[in-house]
Amino acid sequence: MRRSIFVFGILVCGIAAVGACRKNQIEQSDIDASNLVAVTTNPPEGSYLGQLTSVVFSFSQPVTGMDTLANIQLSGSGVGTSNVTGVYAAGGNAYTVSFSGAVTNGGLQIKLSNIRTSENQSLRRDTFFYNIDTTNPLVSSVPAIGSLIKSLPSIDLTYSKAVTGANIAANYSLSGAGVGSLTVSSAQSLGGNRYRIFFSGTPGTAGFSLLIQNVQDAQARPLSGSTLNFVADVSGPTMTAQPVNGSTTAQPAQIDITFSEQVQNALLPASYSLTGGGKGSLTVSGVTQLTTYKYRLALSGTAANGLFSILPAGVTDLAANVDLQEVDDARRNRSELISKAAY
Repeated sequence: MRRSIFVFGILVCGIAAVGACRKNQIEQSDIDASNLVAVTTNPPEGSYLGQLTSVVFSFSQPVTGMDTLANIQLSGSGVGTSNVTGVYAAGGNAYTVSFSGAVTNGGLQIKLSNIRTSENQSLRRDTFFYNIDTTNPLVSSVPAIGSLIKSLPSIDLTYSKAVTGANIAANYSLSGAGVGSLTVSSAQSLGGNRYRIFFSGTPGTAGFSLLIQNVQDAQARPLSGSTLNFVADVSGPTMTAQPVNGSTTAQPAQIDITFSEQVQNALLPASYSLTGGGKGSLTVSGVTQLTTYKYRLALSGTAANGLFSILPAGVTDLAANVDLQEVDDARRNRSELISKAAY
């Protein structure tokens, strides 16, 4: 019985001793952590760098080992041909590490090894990370660069990376014959690297350019491709027909229509309608493109005496202008049939 009590006493003491020991370990760990050498860098860790020429390491205590180039290693996809070429005392506990060679886009790490104090204290952290970015920013737009437009209330710009100056309206200007009364009214960030540029006024029918200035990335690299070109088309196409105005025919089997510019939907018979008393049972049964601007309409059915009109209401130009101006094509035959092409 006495032996059991003795063992219990040992267990209790053992548990108490473990607790005390654990407390001492935690306290000792806190002491050790506080004595580790702190390191700061310039440029600051995490910076985006366009080149790697030097980094200054500042230590909270005097250290040894920084004069050995082998103690400083580079790694990561952004290293390229870079290497350590020298270390120079920068005053106090700071050292300037110089590099040569060319970096590439990607991550880059600098690891310090065997750096300690005279009391053999080590560094709190020994690896420092940077982002290498050697490219100029690019920009894309909606509507796309080179687009044919008939109005321009706004343009959405997306930059390939973070930039400064993109939200300042004064950094955008317009030039070219197609500017008309357009002016830049404001610029708004849409989040990320996207911005919306607002305009007031209306363009003219011609080309124009949006020029972007003073927009740059974190390394002060300017925009690559800072001029965005567009073509404005604010008027609809005109059209002429063959047979020409004032000609006559007994029963029209086909009509050739020539537009003043490139159009869309012109090959669809449904884009044309015939109206008027002279159309009889005529319909457009097919369309053939003869040249870039010229189309042949095949007619089926029988015309009646009188006037009829061809209405290409479904045809627009490439800028989607639909305000087709009217041009008469009066074809008068011995039966007094008249056709009128209107748009």
